[in-house]
Amino acid sequence: MEGHARNAWENNLHKEDLRDIRDEQMADNLLWLARIKYPNKKIIVWAANNHIVKNGFKPNANVVYVDGMYTEDGYNDAVSMGRIINDSIGNEMYVLGFTSYTGMGGRVTVPNKFEISPASTGTYEGWIHSKGYNFAFTDMIKVNAIKSDDFTSRLFGHKRELRNKWSNMFDGVYYIDKMYSCKPK
Repeated sequence: MEGHARNAWENNLHKEDLRDIRDEQMADNLLWLARIKYPNKKIIVWAANNHIVKNGFKPNANVVYVDGMYTEDGYNDAVSMGRIINDSIGNEMYVLGFTSYTGMGGRVTVPNKFEISPASTGTYEGWIHSKGYNFAFTDMIKVNAIKSDDFTSRLFGHKRELRNKWSNMFDGVYYIDKMYSCKPK
């Protein structure tokens, strides 16, 4: 409750560390679950990629904004829940990012869904789509072992095409050719 209240308060003040408050609280909650409530148990967390990314958003993260849709420089400095967890128990976690070529996005709690336009041909999503796969898994640990350069993807929100070394951020990536938004029951 405290994290939610601080997040709402600072959002009204337009503070730049807004994401840190939310992600720090999520990390505290997850670490409590892992260490106190369910020690020695496997825990699966399903969250947005930008929250679970394990090494993203550090200063000088070398993110390049390809499509110009998102230019907030402070985003690189934000601390993700995944980064905090990785710094605490990194060897005990596996981070799986999700992405798609096209479809619909949105949350159950937000009535406005959004269309996911087809990915550009020069992106990871465009490349997988061109191979004709409806679903695909990429083991980023193996990608990191054999290829050290970066590539362009829409792993953060399906809108921004970013170029980065994604194998530093995710252990695996699951691709869905056409995504559908969640629907309440």
